[in-house]
Amino acid sequence: MKNLTKGNPLKVILLFALPLYIGQLFQLCYGLIDTRVIGSVLGEAALAGVGSTTALSDLLIEFLNGIVFGFGIVIATFFGAQEEKKMKQAIGGTIVMGVTITKINNLKHIFSC
Repeated sequence: MKNLTKGNPLKVILLFALPLYIGQLFQLCYGLIDTRVIGSVLGEAALAGVGSTTALSDLLIEFLNGIVFGFGIVIATFFGAQEEKKMKQAIGGTIVMGVTITKINNLKHIFSC
């Protein structure tokens, strides 16, 4: 694991933020492509259905993301205390929550069409 408390702060922050930025960029592209395909293939009514449920599903997904991000605090606490076993358990919990969020995100399209 990389220690983020040592080194040039700007470089450490940028290297930490880069994967997050790339993930958001992919999410944006996914949304644009999804809108284009639904609008072109399924028509305006389907696109309106997706648009009307997006805010609700995004609220649920962001709530669950907040829970997963909360695991980061727990992991950082265990890392700082050098409790490797508890840290690995917290990482496992994060993975389980991430998989759950992914499944819910996949269900988003079932409910919106």
